Amino acid sequence: MLRVSASHPARSTLDTARLRLHRVNVEHTDGFAALYAKPEVMRHLTGKPRSHEETVAHVAKMMGHWDAHGFGLFAVTLREAPVIMGRAGLCYLEDTGLVEIAYLFDTPYWGQGLATEVGRELIRWGFEELGLERIYGVANLENVASQVVLRKLGMEHEGRAHHYGNEVERFRRSVEPWRAGRNG
Repeated sequence: MLRVSASHPARSTLDTARLRLHRVNVEHTDGFAALYAKPEVMRHLTGKPRSHEETVAHVAKMMGHWDAHGFGLFAVTLREAPVIMGRAGLCYLEDTGLVEIAYLFDTPYWGQGLATEVGRELIRWGFEELGLERIYGVANLENVASQVVLRKLGMEHEGRAHHYGNEVERFRRSVEPWRAGRNG
């Protein structure tokens, strides 16, 4: 498994044109609790809202991923506003050695291209700064919007797989075609 080394120090923030990504910490718990309490937001993630206690445990898990691996999920805000509007980052895909791109946004921010915007920066970060060879993405079968985002990020469809207790569509992006596309 990847552990970010001293030559690739962990980032506490990443920026895109519209967004700021903040390394998850306990101060983000209330913002995530509000986000995770919404059934529509959680529909494709867990299928149901999370309680405050479940959110506390999830924030601890996200922080633990950062501590163990030197990368993980970020709290996402607009650059000019500190309100948590989502979460996104790179993390290990459920008990595998595969690194996945993950994103989740509150409903007022859907359909604005934010997942694609943040996804491009996360792929750049993963390949350029973390030295990853491949990044994976998964989306529930009925989550067509997320599958569209993964395709916009240049990910190739691998087929169906079983992750997080569900059958999902799995996608992959490799570093060499990404580099070729950046130089072409």
